[in-house]
Amino acid sequence: MTHEHHPARMPGVATLLRGGGTMTEGRRDRKKRERREEISEAAWSLFAERGFDAVMLTEIALAADVGTSVVFDYFPSREALFFDRIAELSGSPDDAVRAREPGESVVAAFRRWHDTTVAFLSDTRSAPRARRFFEIVDSSPSLQSYERALDREYRDAITASLTESAGRDEADLPALLAAQLTGIHRYVVDLARSMILAGDEPRAMRKRLAAATTQGFGLLSERALAWGARA
Repeated sequence: MTHEHHPARMPGVATLLRGGGTMTEGRRDRKKRERREEISEAAWSLFAERGFDAVMLTEIALAADVGTSVVFDYFPSREALFFDRIAELSGSPDDAVRAREPGESVVAAFRRWHDTTVAFLSDTRSAPRARRFFEIVDSSPSLQSYERALDREYRDAITASLTESAGRDEADLPALLAAQLTGIHRYVVDLARSMILAGDEPRAMRKRLAAATTQGFGLLSERALAWGARA
């Protein structure tokens, strides 16, 4: 039996960072969340030990003590499983943009999401996991392809959000701004990747990533910076 692999929507789980539940979470939802996390962690342990391409879904199911069909209930593909914990850390940029506060612009909301992701990558506590994550991605063409698909999904989702604030003569502006935002994010993440794999000192890495972020967002026009601010 074959399964068509599509990039999974990155879940907006700012209140569930690293597995913490919400106060209003019911017993059934908690059980489902815990099962998902168990599968995700079992998969990560295998990926970290053996690499991505050497691990089969049947092995992940066995390690998580569930059936293979249960794994597919939570994750559409091995690629989605691999990227799950990074996704869970910061949620999706589209969710951040749509949930922005009154008076907050699209760019400000996106940057908040971007900063959360970059902070994780440059945190000394997460350094071993981040390094192994990037090593595995760099060794797997299918993960590299999936990563590019996620970038396109981010860009398309943000374009859709920006279009809500576009005028009749601004048909191309949402896509252009979305491309700029996702381009900045991709550049900084790739910079973090290269520095982590080179073994650069965390303090120097944080300083350079912060500078690159400031410079990247500083290139945006005043119009872009104010786009979509809600009254």
